[in-house]
Amino acid sequence: MFLLIYEISGKKDVHGLRMRLVYALRKQNAVQLMRSTWLISSFKPDLQEILNECIEQGYPVLLTEWTPLNLAKQVRKKEASPLIGIVCHSPEVTELGITKEFLSKLEDDGIPYQAILGGVMGRLAILDAQLEEKVFINHPYKPSEAIDFLIKRNVDLIVLLNQGISVASGIAFGRQVKQNSKLLEDLSVPLIQLDRLHDEDAFMIHWTQDPSTFQEWLQKNYHLTPLTPPIDQQVLTRTGEELTRILRAVQIGDKILVNGVIIGEVSSDQVAITTKSNEIINIQGGTINKHGVEKLGTIDLTTARLTTLKTLQRVNISPTRKIKQSKKKTNLALLTWRAELVYFNAEKVDCVVSIGDDTTFVSTEILSRFSCPIIGIIDGDADGILYEKTSIPQLKEFAPPKSLFLQVKPEHDDVVGHLIKKKIFKNKVKVKYSNLDALKKKIVRIANDFLVANG
Repeated sequence: MFLLIYEISGKKDVHGLRMRLVYALRKQNAVQLMRSTWLISSFKPDLQEILNECIEQGYPVLLTEWTPLNLAKQVRKKEASPLIGIVCHSPEVTELGITKEFLSKLEDDGIPYQAILGGVMGRLAILDAQLEEKVFINHPYKPSEAIDFLIKRNVDLIVLLNQGISVASGIAFGRQVKQNSKLLEDLSVPLIQLDRLHDEDAFMIHWTQDPSTFQEWLQKNYHLTPLTPPIDQQVLTRTGEELTRILRAVQIGDKILVNGVIIGEVSSDQVAITTKSNEIINIQGGTINKHGVEKLGTIDLTTARLTTLKTLQRVNISPTRKIKQSKKKTNLALLTWRAELVYFNAEKVDCVVSIGDDTTFVSTEILSRFSCPIIGIIDGDADGILYEKTSIPQLKEFAPPKSLFLQVKPEHDDVVGHLIKKKIFKNKVKVKYSNLDALKKKIVRIANDFLVANG
């Protein structure tokens, strides 16, 4: 491994070297430790060429072979408690009270920790549990990225809190997270997965080394079956222009989601998704949803978020929390086909225009906490991940004040959505509006030719 440190002045960088260097580093999967500090496993010709250019231009460049040291052994006081990094994954791990309980036990024993959400869907659960002061939720990190985030902040070991649908799915998830982390192996940070903590088959896996001191704490507080880490399995294969990614430990009937979009349904015990030119062309072990694939568009299968679910809500929760908004009103509207975008925009916009049944259902539930009105376009035929059908009365039961829902003809929600995007949003994601009622009237006029009901 090599450590690269450089200093390039923006004012003097007339050749755009810094941006070209960053692009070359990311292209070869280097890890950015700090602003101008990178961890590199090897050098490819294009990176070497840019570094030579940096040196020729007189910019400071430092390159050295690098071996990580254990920070606790080298710097921290011997009697100091280890700093525990915690990655909370999935809404259920918080909805079932596991997150709050785990953090409380650490606090009771005076053990310092840093907690972060891994994934998008658990943000609402953290807010409902009023844990946002204890769990970092302000950036949509994937679980593996959350692990790397904690490693950069000098934690001594990492706990991955999860609530798998089954033991097999929990193991498959943990293995994938471990493989996707860029820093875990090189920095030799212990990673413990704790899964299904409130179930009889609760288990733990030491994915890296075994931290014996924390092991004693776990044995005192939880009854866990220790499992041996399974052998790593290849997930990605490339054949010519085609790239295939495998999903294991799936259940027949589950919906297949890519970046939050439903693109098919599981029909076997293993699913293989194949892309060509970044477009999905086949799902082996599953039936393909052409409408969802079209909605998804092009993707990078190596970095896309893939998951399978029977339902977005495995725990029946009826939260009553309302979150006060301190921001000034900006009359900014967001247009979305993906509810996950709403998680990180609810406090930044004053209105959301949501396209699609499942998207509108989830977006409405999110926005009800923030009293942010939603204009939802549905066709009454959900993708089946929430309900078989979505109705306006069903949505209005928990919708924020001043919301509006329009039901259009079957399979025309996207048609209306694209018209709204073109005529009102001018093909942008966000737009300013002068008056909410005026915005609603414009949308109703656009949807009028396809309208079935509104309310």
